[in-house]
This record gives sequence, C-alpha cells and structure tokens, in this order.
Amino acid sequence: MILLLALALRAGFGLTRQGLADSSDEYHWDRLASVFWQEGLLHPDGGTYRPPLYPLMLAGIYQVCGHRPGLVRLWQALL
Repeated sequence: MILLLALALRAGFGLTRQGLADSSDEYHWDRLASVFWQEGLLHPDGGTYRPPLYPLMLAGIYQVCGHRPGLVRLWQALL
C-alpha cells in the first residue's frame, strides 16, 4: 500500500512540472540525451565527462516516444 502511494505521489508530482525549469541538472541530462538521440553517441557535444548510461536510457525513450519530459518523469517514478 505504501509503495503504491509513493508511486502515485511521485507520478503526480512529475506530471505537474512543465518543461525543464526545475534544475540545471535536469536540463543538462536532457541535453545529453537529446544529443545522443539526434547526433549519436560519439558526437563532440555529448559531454563525455559524465557517465553515459542515464542519458542513453533517456535517448531510448526519446527514440520511441519523441522528446517528452513528462514521460521520462513517469518512467523515473516507476524506477
């Protein structure tokens, strides 16, 4: 019961956010994922100073569903 409540709260909070204005970190991860999605993993704008697994996961979501930050927030709530 507690896990379902936590999931509902996280998903509800994520869906109330608009755009990427919450933090510069969120914007940065989204930018890396967009570069990986549109330009490829080895593009120089990829910023290889951060681990690539999380932006690759985001790029996979963008590949399937398009650039939708709300959907990424729902996925993160499930994780």
